[in-house]
Amino acid sequence: MRSINRTGLVSGTGLIIAALTATLAALIFPIWSYADRGGTGLDTLNAQSVSTRFGPLSALDREFITKVRLAGLWELPA
Repeated sequence: MRSINRTGLVSGTGLIIAALTATLAALIFPIWSYADRGGTGLDTLNAQSVSTRFGPLSALDREFITKVRLAGLWELPA
């Protein structure tokens, strides 16, 4: 059998370096693309929530309750 000597990016070391570079890019891109966004989801949720005696009620909770009632899925007392 003949041995093939590979050099450059086709060698095993080159493939490992390429894979590590791609992994690093995949990890850094989300951080870089969201760096200029203001506020977190928690900040938005806290800003739109109303305190009730049962706990905080967010805008999404109120929308969900409205959709359940409109769909006729709300249980009425017997």
